[in-house]
Amino acid sequence: MTLKKRSDGDTGEKELPVEKPESRKKSEQSVIVYITILFTVVFLLILLSYFMHQRENETTISNLQGEHIEYQQEILKIEDENKKLKEKLDKSEKNAEELKKEKSELSESLKNAEKTVDELKKENEELDREKSELEEKLSAAEAEIESLKEALNENGEEVENQ
Repeated sequence: MTLKKRSDGDTGEKELPVEKPESRKKSEQSVIVYITILFTVVFLLILLSYFMHQRENETTISNLQGEHIEYQQEILKIEDENKKLKEKLDKSEKNAEELKKEKSELSESLKNAEKTVDELKKENEELDREKSELEEKLSAAEAEIESLKEALNENGEEVENQ
């Protein structure tokens, strides 16, 4: 097969050299080998990248698992502390209720004691009045006794005189 070139306004036909089938096969084979080597290198680089990413991911996962365990332990500690605080709160609330009951009982006792004190004060006032009346009566009786003694003494002197 001959190829002809139509340039330069030259109408003469020139033949271009055509490669021989053997050299063409050789160049095709070298291109195929070159492309195969390139694909192999690319494949190996991709494979290397994959393994590097896998290793990095495994490291990250193991670190995250370690952190996860630490966080779980911290959560358990916080939950235990929360439980203890709730128990303490329950005890405090029970104590507060008991103290309220005790306060109401003491308030009632105080009211009763105040009533008793008021009653005793009234009784004391009555006794003081009675005492005052009796003292007055006693004074009057003593005065009467004195007057009777004087009268008796005067009568006794008269009887002796007679």
